[in-house]
Amino acid sequence: VCYTAPHFPSWGSNRNIKRMIIEKLGPSITVHVDSWIRFKAYSAKIEGDVPVYKNYVLLDAGQHGIVSGVVINGELFSGHRYLSGEIGHTIVSATDVKQCYCGGKGCLETFIDCRSLVAKAVSMKKRYPDSLIFKNNHDVPNPDIFDVFMASNHKDELACLLMDEAAGWFAIGLSNVFLMFDPEVIYFEGDYSNAGDYFVKRLNEKINSVSLNGLEKNFRIIFQDSRHSMTMLGAAAFARDYYLFNKIEA
Repeated sequence: VCYTAPHFPSWGSNRNIKRMIIEKLGPSITVHVDSWIRFKAYSAKIEGDVPVYKNYVLLDAGQHGIVSGVVINGELFSGHRYLSGEIGHTIVSATDVKQCYCGGKGCLETFIDCRSLVAKAVSMKKRYPDSLIFKNNHDVPNPDIFDVFMASNHKDELACLLMDEAAGWFAIGLSNVFLMFDPEVIYFEGDYSNAGDYFVKRLNEKINSVSLNGLEKNFRIIFQDSRHSMTMLGAAAFARDYYLFNKIEA
């Protein structure tokens, strides 16, 4: 059941996706429904050197916000109502008044959303008229998040200010993930995975100063390009492992 879809309001709430699929395919077809990010996380078990890790989180952050898939002891962790990994809607500022797409306030997603970051850059253009953010060469009237990334890697003052703020919020989010799931690795994908050296450096600097300062947060953060095919690969691997090997009931 899709309880709510903040970015797709036309879906409504409490929509039974599984039932809709079975109505189209017929009752003889076994159907398992889960979030795309969890299937994507599952694909990491069969990619590269990843099988050496049994506890990891795959995080995807970009235009759509931030969401994660969690694998614990080699198994997908979906939660009782399949809500596991909704890191974007964890509250990181109880006093903030800006409303998230989900209807809540103070959600992590509102602070790192690419559109909000670009909008903030535009709102500060008069103070930083010579910022590299606005010197794009692709004939687009307004900058995009990649203009901010590029400018920060060239030590542009406004871009660095914005990326410092984003890195601070990400550090809070990743610290929460670390404390909740204690992963060996966090795989970082999505638009922010291409932010570049400045963002990576600032994130690593900030992450150990957020909470439990006496405890070294000794998980690895691996930045990697996002590939849509990984979701399908993970779904196929899930079907193979869980149905063919009878790990769950059909």
